[in-house]
Amino acid sequence: MDLSRFLPTLVRSNPADGSRGVSLRPTIQLWFSVDLHSDVFDQTEIVKHLTLAEAVTGAPLTFTLLPQSADRPNYKLVQIRPTEPLEPSTDYLLLILPTLPAASGRTAGVVTTIRFRTTEPGLEIPVPLPLAPPHNARVSALPVTLRWQPWSSPPSGYQLLYRVELARDERFVDDVWYSVGDASQVVVPGAYTNRQGYYYWRVRIQLVKNATQEVTVGEWSPLVGFTLAPEGTSPLGPPEQGIVSSLDGGLDGQLREWPLMILQLVPGDAAVRLDRRDADGYPSWEWYSVPVTLTPVDHRPSDRIIDRLAVTPNEEIRVNQLYRLRVVDTDLGTVLWEKMFYSWFTPCYSHPDAIRARMGELLPYLQMDEQDLYFLIYRKSLEANRHYLWWYFHPRFGGPPESSVRSVQVGHFFSVQRWVEAQVGIEILTRQIMRMTGALGNQQRLGDYSEDVQAAALAEMRELRRQLQRESGLWAAEFSKLYTAAASGSKSSLNPAYQRGGSHEWPSRDWRTVDHAWSDSPWRR
Repeated sequence: MDLSRFLPTLVRSNPADGSRGVSLRPTIQLWFSVDLHSDVFDQTEIVKHLTLAEAVTGAPLTFTLLPQSADRPNYKLVQIRPTEPLEPSTDYLLLILPTLPAASGRTAGVVTTIRFRTTEPGLEIPVPLPLAPPHNARVSALPVTLRWQPWSSPPSGYQLLYRVELARDERFVDDVWYSVGDASQVVVPGAYTNRQGYYYWRVRIQLVKNATQEVTVGEWSPLVGFTLAPEGTSPLGPPEQGIVSSLDGGLDGQLREWPLMILQLVPGDAAVRLDRRDADGYPSWEWYSVPVTLTPVDHRPSDRIIDRLAVTPNEEIRVNQLYRLRVVDTDLGTVLWEKMFYSWFTPCYSHPDAIRARMGELLPYLQMDEQDLYFLIYRKSLEANRHYLWWYFHPRFGGPPESSVRSVQVGHFFSVQRWVEAQVGIEILTRQIMRMTGALGNQQRLGDYSEDVQAAALAEMRELRRQLQRESGLWAAEFSKLYTAAASGSKSSLNPAYQRGGSHEWPSRDWRTVDHAWSDSPWRR
């Protein structure tokens, strides 16, 4: 299994390892493969997992953790800044320690080193100021022109370049388009702005030394966003498209902070409501109202339509919740638009990436999105808690109480994680096998399978399910060990350890085969 898929592994950094010409007051950005634990985003905790020091002397430096965006935090990104300016022309080391935890509790396990060298004395690169389009502007003219304030006095002996990036995602995970040139404005090709909606752009300065071609990179400008909507159209499409939102792109099931909630094309007389209930009905299926603040950004009083409406909840997001955002017609009481999403789950002893790594190329065909995977992992994690508590709350008394099963954290044992992964895989494969064989009401003839590869796919999925079932039993037996088994001795009537009902009998180490009738049970004393 490729553990790097779900361990907190560094994906990229700014500055990158081996960078030269780094600013004396850099903003160090670290992108990781999975969400980090929320405790990491605290100044007293981050210093336990990151170390910044001079490369030669080893002298440690203090740094400050930069706060996350309040409206849309990114738990895969850590940003820090040295408390004091760095020395010019000096090598520095940033160490990511193996104790860095992911949201699932897994730790990095290895030391990651980033080495960089600061810029030459007197070479300080300014941060460009974006000019047009301004933040939250509505752009109707095509093609789009991006313009920023030029650097009027660049140092001699260097070539001044600007790198500008345009993306649909404010995290710039997938860049839509970028350009590098010496002009202080650039025209975006129409092929990259052929979709209406919200775009983000940023720019930074790059200096290329004429003598050595060494590149020195400056800081990114503040992030600027704009809505692209040609004249005569609504911000995200024609009016018949109806209400759209920033939640339409899909959300995962590990939201520890409120996502950005922007509604567009909302009728001015409609009511916006946010409700919540427990994800799986414990302790109640009842919906509860969440107070929100509505802030109109763009309004068209002529046709009573709100172009952009920001929805800000007035309370913290809660664990194990299903949230429902609705737009309701106040006159008729009908629902005009609705979107549901989960908060983060606990316990959650695995990660969707672990399931993907195990199931390989099968998973894309199994019709499981991120939220469904997280919810299945959450439910199987509760079952793992129940197995773990089985001994302390004997089945004779009804087994572990619901409150105990949900509140305990059994620890991040390897066997628990693997059992959950196997159980989720079994559940997914069972659903797909039933779907393909017509057990869900889809009547098909046996001859239909001879015309394609469904028969081979079914055989492959059944074999994988059998393998997961075998592994699941082994992992369950391991993390459900209660007492030690007999260390030595033969299985004979002379050995009291093997006399059923004897005073020295030991129970099985496997929770599935424990004999509840043995006489020295503490529950019978």
